[in-house]
Amino acid sequence: ALLPISVREVPMPTPAHTKDDFALIVEGVFGLFFTLLFLWPLTRMMKCLTEDKEARINEMMKMMGLPAEAITLGWYVTYAILWLLPAGLITGIAWTTVFEHSNKTIVALFFWLFGLCVLAFCSLLAVFFER
Repeated sequence: ALLPISVREVPMPTPAHTKDDFALIVEGVFGLFFTLLFLWPLTRMMKCLTEDKEARINEMMKMMGLPAEAITLGWYVTYAILWLLPAGLITGIAWTTVFEHSNKTIVALFFWLFGLCVLAFCSLLAVFFER
């Protein structure tokens, strides 16, 4: 045998499971809540990106000597700051119920990075619009 006979497996003590009524009520609409929360900023971003493309503001700035990287960085910095509010609100709302045992900083970071992914998605979709 690999292990001495005196070694035994003992299950880790855990508290008894308690039924969470809030989780049962919210589980059906939790995803919809976050989808609706991110839907309005997504439409605003798409509107701004397509209006910039229609007005050819990026091309005018490039003609004046502004690098394309600075334009893109400006969009990301602007929306990175703006996404801090929804990420903080979601984390604050779900702090005591849904994410009770999670690290609040990591949850807020997750939602903030999701907001930046939404911006990248809007940038991708803006390519397909001309007018």
